[in-house]
Amino acid sequence: NSEPLRVIVEAYCANQMSEGCWTYKTEAENRAILALWIRIVGDQPIRNYGFERHREYKAKLQRLPSNLNKSPRYRGKSIDEVLALGDKPAAPNTINKNLTRVSALFEWAIKYGYATENPARGMTMANPKRASEERQAFTDDDLRKLFGSAQYLQHGHKHPYQYWVPLIALYTGARLNEICQLHLCDLDVIDGINVIRISDEGGNKRLKTKAARRIIPIHPELLRFGLFDYANTLREQGHERLFPEWKLGRDGYGKAASKWFATYSARCGVDAPGKVFHSFRHTFIDRLKQADVPKEKIAALVGHEDESVTFGRYGKDYSPSSLIALILLLDCWTAGVNAFNLK
Repeated sequence: NSEPLRVIVEAYCANQMSEGCWTYKTEAENRAILALWIRIVGDQPIRNYGFERHREYKAKLQRLPSNLNKSPRYRGKSIDEVLALGDKPAAPNTINKNLTRVSALFEWAIKYGYATENPARGMTMANPKRASEERQAFTDDDLRKLFGSAQYLQHGHKHPYQYWVPLIALYTGARLNEICQLHLCDLDVIDGINVIRISDEGGNKRLKTKAARRIIPIHPELLRFGLFDYANTLREQGHERLFPEWKLGRDGYGKAASKWFATYSARCGVDAPGKVFHSFRHTFIDRLKQADVPKEKIAALVGHEDESVTFGRYGKDYSPSSLIALILLLDCWTAGVNAFNLK
């Protein structure tokens, strides 16, 4: 006798949330993945779920479409009925995400005494694409198209975020939601250096991981473009947030901005597969890598966990004065942007 899978899923999700391991978005994503898993394999005692059942789950998962829960085409149909349609299956990275989430649940279940083995461990599929190929960095030509458009040069933006969010992403490498949830007090001065503070302080702010909490020196070009002038205007108007028009959604503040950027970039001719808003972050990281910047400093700027014991556990955070030189390296990467008088 052992607890059924649904009970384990509830206990697992409750534990991860209570210990601060997940955000609400992560919880929703995990619940959806685990609900599909149970829908495929059935709600059975966890100790009855072995390698044979997991092989069957993986085989079916590899044939299911990616929009199973969204498309009306699949509504009201069983898993076998959906499979019989023969539609295009989900991408390998999507399938592997589902497989690894199930494996993570089993690892937790073993730790807490609900199970004795993990039949899902390591059972992922080979991905024909390298991780670096999933999303593409922007080229210099892409940046010229994005920031040399009539909308930028003639100040034709309908909303301030349409001007500022891509520029902040370009010069900081910050995630979309990190930018959209910024408060005015997150623009600060430390040791004489203008910085952006990425944190979950101030209410209704979320971080992807604990390592995401960081301080990023502000590039002088953002100041020249008028970032602090814009922020001071908002302060005079009584606002607290840098983009007060955004409303908090399930996934944070960035959903509408992401949708707008997809339309805008396509209009600029930057619509190749893998070219999305997150490409700003890829561009930032890749250019630092190509400039032989130490990975520990790259991790500090973009909010990645430093896995080394020396720097990750014992080292203090880098000061803004030690990171500003890296930000200034952007001068040679964004020449096409700097050529435009965006202010």
